[in-house]
Amino acid sequence: MTLFQEIVISSRFLISRPGYTLAAILTLALGIGADVSIYSVYHAVLLQPLPLVDPDRLVSVAEGNVARGVTYGACSQRTYTELVKRGDVFSGVTAFYPRIANLGGLEEPLTVMSWQTDAAFFSTLGLRLAAGRAFRAEETRPGSPSAVAVLGNGLWRREFGSDPAVIGRIIRLDDIPVTIIGVMPQAEAWLDADLLVPLQPIVTDFQSRRMLGVVARMRPGITVEHAAVMVQSTSAALAEEFPPTHGGWSVVLRPFTDSVVGADTRRLLLLMGCAVAVVFVVACANLTNLLLARAVGRRHEIAIHSALGAGRMRLARRMLTESVMLAVAGGCAGLLVALWAVDLFRAFGTGQVPRIDRLALGWHVLGFAAVISLFAGMAVGFVPALHVSGAAPIGAMKGAGSGTPGCSDRHGLRSMLVVAQIALSIALLTGAILVGRSVLLASRVDPGLEVTNRFAVTVNLPPTSYPTSATVIEFWRTLFTRLEAVPGVKNAAATSDRWLLAGRRVVEYDVEGQEGVNRRVPAAELRTVTPGYFRTLGIPVIKGRVFDNDDRGAADSLPHQQGEFVVVVSKTLAARQWPGEDAIGKRIRPNVGNTVSYWSTVIGIVDDIRQSALAERPVPTVYLPEYQYAWRRMFLLIQADGTPASVLPSVCKAITEMDPRLPVDDVVSLDSLKYQSLSLGRSVTFVLLVFAVIAVFLAAVGVYSVIGYSVACRKHEFGIRIAVGANSGDIVRLVLRRGIRLALIGEGIGIILAFALGISLRTMLFEISPVDPLTHACVAVFVLVVALTACLVPAWRAARIDPVRALRTE
Repeated sequence: MTLFQEIVISSRFLISRPGYTLAAILTLALGIGADVSIYSVYHAVLLQPLPLVDPDRLVSVAEGNVARGVTYGACSQRTYTELVKRGDVFSGVTAFYPRIANLGGLEEPLTVMSWQTDAAFFSTLGLRLAAGRAFRAEETRPGSPSAVAVLGNGLWRREFGSDPAVIGRIIRLDDIPVTIIGVMPQAEAWLDADLLVPLQPIVTDFQSRRMLGVVARMRPGITVEHAAVMVQSTSAALAEEFPPTHGGWSVVLRPFTDSVVGADTRRLLLLMGCAVAVVFVVACANLTNLLLARAVGRRHEIAIHSALGAGRMRLARRMLTESVMLAVAGGCAGLLVALWAVDLFRAFGTGQVPRIDRLALGWHVLGFAAVISLFAGMAVGFVPALHVSGAAPIGAMKGAGSGTPGCSDRHGLRSMLVVAQIALSIALLTGAILVGRSVLLASRVDPGLEVTNRFAVTVNLPPTSYPTSATVIEFWRTLFTRLEAVPGVKNAAATSDRWLLAGRRVVEYDVEGQEGVNRRVPAAELRTVTPGYFRTLGIPVIKGRVFDNDDRGAADSLPHQQGEFVVVVSKTLAARQWPGEDAIGKRIRPNVGNTVSYWSTVIGIVDDIRQSALAERPVPTVYLPEYQYAWRRMFLLIQADGTPASVLPSVCKAITEMDPRLPVDDVVSLDSLKYQSLSLGRSVTFVLLVFAVIAVFLAAVGVYSVIGYSVACRKHEFGIRIAVGANSGDIVRLVLRRGIRLALIGEGIGIILAFALGISLRTMLFEISPVDPLTHACVAVFVLVVALTACLVPAWRAARIDPVRALRTE
């Protein structure tokens, strides 16, 4: 018989049994669809090469200091300058520094993300501009007469309508005239800066300030490991020449792709991959049991074929043909599931998972779907084919259930499959609930500040319009005076760092009297705030006082205000730095970057807040008064009497009346920041729960098929029991006993797997143990109830067996 004939016969058989066929296709669709969707994410995020020239030769360069707890930090300009000289290792080295800027020269001013880059940026990364040219070396030198910029592709399309005539147009960046000389190519989100400007060298006094991102292109034949060893001589030379700022620091290299994707994303994708692998295995095991159960009903038909001369190979081929056809149909249905899942991943992952914008079901995904469908068809059809081809024709035609080889489970294969399904489902569901409970606990944690009816507006004061500290401070004092008169504004303040902003501004500081013991501790976050900050956010003051309008320092730019520099510290910092002592009156000297550091007196201690993430413990924090340091880029914080929307227009009007050139387009409520900070955790929980529910559903179907198979095989036995006086309850208990035994064995193995999974997830958990007994107990009880429910239908059928019909075949 030809393969075409086998396909025709198998098609007729499958069409004649729509319920069985539909169940099989649905089972495979769920398993294959989950696999295909996750593979499409893997391909977009990890497998698809970066749109750069030879991306495998690119490395990200950072600096680390194990003693200070910094494993992968930004680079100093001094380190960057020395790496440029390492022509024996790198063919190109580039640096960049992202910052928020004001863009003028348009209908409305905008807040944009500007990258300061050097002339080697485009050649090192291998970028080809969509229009215009890149920076020249002379344009990145100090005092360059020409101010130029390269537009990001997204900004070019949004604000300039993709007009190629934009080259040569003059815009205003932080109130400085800038000429557009080029347009970036259409890039991925990680590279889609709004515009790029030349990176100017930092003045000598601050070349040790670690603030630059550095990327290097290795020479052909040099590996990342080899390059890392070679550049250690650079670290050693800098440490010897500049021991206060470079002692203990070393250069750290990573493949550039790893830096783009990030370790957290890789762990997330690994978790998702394990989840869909569980779903796929459970689906295949489930379908195998369905095929075996269905083979019981066909044993008479197959025995006739065997008696008429059909060999074992032909019978096996018949089963394999049917399973492959089911798999192909399941694969096609799985693509529909994958289409829905891809839309789901794209919606949840935007802004959270790098490169997720490239997610699509391309030909590579279709090829993967075809391969995995054929693999599933062969895998699930192999065991049923062996069992069917080994059936004894005479016993099968006589209908002897227990004596039919195809009906026996001598090796416990079908039982092992259902045990494995239950165990894997328990592990996956437990992991999903652990992550979900962590997100729930994080959402309920007290952040240490009030977020209701509060919002933030980015305000960036350009140095050309506000050249001195006095002009910056005067702007804020005048603005707050105006805001006090705005109806509905209860409190107003400003801070240098928005709450829950990604990344930390870490400050190193000296402690008076401890310079030789605890010098330059890098474990304190830095915030510059205006008077009213703690009141606006409802942060409790534990001791001392907070800043007021009289805290104006002795900065060189304010010679007429000769006063004492002051700081406020968090409770955690005070307890760590001065255990058992009163921190009020102590002095520290924070290193605040491109600003002269001053000895500052601690005037107050405030309660801890969770600055960077709700799921992180509060860290030591130093607060500086804005009126002593005059930082130009700040986040204006407003506490409204009612909803933020009721006062937002008046607040924006107050800002534009003071300076129409300042954009007020970057507005966000603190409530939404809190919600967004947990969005990735919620997305992970949702996806894991979806996969876990699918796995539990398939496991339930697997239990049903195995118990139903057992009932079909033992129909003769049940008929005899009923004939000799067994009642329906006895039969039901007899059937349920096997289901309970399989469920309990599966749960025992599943709990062990769940413990192992929980321990592997401990870095993603917050205030919950990976072996939390409540979670494990609830999951075990739930899956046991589901398994027992799946056993009830076959048990009910067994209790209704007609003994006369069951014994007629004897």
